Amino acid sequence: MTVAQTLADVAAAYLLNAQARTDLQDSSERSREAALHDALTGLPNRVLLLERLEHARLRGRRSGNLTAVFFLDLNGFKAINDAHGHRAGDELLVGVGERLTAALRPGDTLARLSGDEFVMVCEDLSERWQANAILTRLEVALALPFVLADTEVSVSASIGIAFGGDGRQTPEQLVHDST
Repeated sequence: MTVAQTLADVAAAYLLNAQARTDLQDSSERSREAALHDALTGLPNRVLLLERLEHARLRGRRSGNLTAVFFLDLNGFKAINDAHGHRAGDELLVGVGERLTAALRPGDTLARLSGDEFVMVCEDLSERWQANAILTRLEVALALPFVLADTEVSVSASIGIAFGGDGRQTPEQLVHDST
């Protein structure tokens, strides 16, 4: 009976330990996710954006293809926040993120830097003119009004672009050059 109790205690301890490891791993994954993504939109944040830009820089150096970095700053966002409140502003940011995400090509990255600033990274362009089609998709994505809980608003964006591909620019330089 004592041996059976000891075996049961050991088995219970193993199960508790396994559950604790699983819980710790889940917690670690949630912490990493929170550290790399914007809490409001769920989009990658600046840290993850810079990681992906570094990856794009290395790929571009190997392949010779270009990376386009689009910087989008919403026009009139402060006026919308002031007129309709921060809740409406948050809804708008989420909606903008969703529409821009829908305009992405597979493998592209959309990140929210802060406030009303978004950055899109588009890799594997063979020519600069290919960015024009992406730019058009971004403009079309923002063209229709956004229906928020209390109102409908229209928004546009100032969009800057920078190109990388030779591997010389740092991720920070590409973001800065696109503003």
